[in-house]
Amino acid sequence: MACPSHNYSGGQTGPTTWTNWSGRFSGSVSAFWEPDTVEDLVHVVQRASTEGNRLHVVGSGWAMESVAHSTDWMVSLRRLNRALSGITDGALNAQWTTNQAAGQELLFHVEAGATVADVNDLLDARGLAMPTLGGANG
Repeated sequence: MACPSHNYSGGQTGPTTWTNWSGRFSGSVSAFWEPDTVEDLVHVVQRASTEGNRLHVVGSGWAMESVAHSTDWMVSLRRLNRALSGITDGALNAQWTTNQAAGQELLFHVEAGATVADVNDLLDARGLAMPTLGGANG
């Protein structure tokens, strides 16, 4: 587990009103957090626990109902959308590692806040973008 940041660098607002993507649902939120790093996220989780606040993670807010909303603390992972490396180092067998290095089989890891659009942009920068996508890419 990552250590918490000592100087939280992410976004924080509150009290505020949160609204889903379509604008069909909104509600008050005691505090809304947008951590910039995993360490910032750990900071928010530890602080919520210490201060007795419930913490609800929200994605892109594409739910058609109020399921994404919480009146206590909400945290968005949207800023945690970067590519990750070294995740499976040492965990794969030798053949997989050889195939990976040769570009025959690829694993691509991203932080939890990445949307399909973010992933496709990151893949595109490596010449690996998906040529077609079904539905919306959020």
